[in-house]
Amino acid sequence: MTPNEYTPAEPCRTCGEATHPGAECYPRGTTSRTGRETTPTAIPRRSGLRGRTSRRAWIARATVAGAVTLGIAAIKILPATPRSTVTDYFGALADGDATAALALVDDDGRIKKAWHSWSQAQPLLSDAALADDRLRPHDLTIERITPSRNGSTLVSVTYRADGRTVAQTIEVRRTGDHDFRLLDPFVNLSIEGAAGRQVSIDAVGLGLLDTGVARLVAFPGAYEARAAATPALAESTVTVVPEQLGDDAPYATVSFPVP
Repeated sequence: MTPNEYTPAEPCRTCGEATHPGAECYPRGTTSRTGRETTPTAIPRRSGLRGRTSRRAWIARATVAGAVTLGIAAIKILPATPRSTVTDYFGALADGDATAALALVDDDGRIKKAWHSWSQAQPLLSDAALADDRLRPHDLTIERITPSRNGSTLVSVTYRADGRTVAQTIEVRRTGDHDFRLLDPFVNLSIEGAAGRQVSIDAVGLGLLDTGVARLVAFPGAYEARAAATPALAESTVTVVPEQLGDDAPYATVSFPVP
């Protein structure tokens, strides 16, 4: 090694350079023997710091992703309850989805208390009967949940339809470890004073009624009934909401004027 060569084992403490081949060490920015200023050399940033930051960011992202995944899994595996089943039923009605609503009804208990058997056509248990959002049930409130003497559960609710508050109690039966179905969650609807007139309920045509009283089954909500004009009567429109007395099925009565 010549006098002008300086090869430290570690960066120079004066200028930070790793080596000084063929030249003496001068502090940064000072004048060398040749009268020229030395050029400061930046010390490279330690790559380890950048690596640690990346690892922290990766860990944070992985933690958030894991929490979201666990949250979605928890939502999917939450078991059904009488409350959630009734809530889903009214949610389907509010969305105008008759198929989803009927899927929550127990096959053996459909229209148990109604005037008609389940085998008969029920034109008001359809999407067409739920077409008018104003007449569908909204703003559901679970008022109370009580066990019944036969082992099922009674869920009392209120909802809004056509700007009015309606109360109804629905019976819920357990059909599996984590499955519940509704028993007869409908309304008995009677139409009076419409004999010989074309009648529609919630825009669903019922045709020409040939009896003084017609009886149907409908979803919860409000019912707008129209009776066509006759030589003796003008067209009539009546809107009603259900009532419920005791343990009986809720009912609604449409009464048209008669001559």
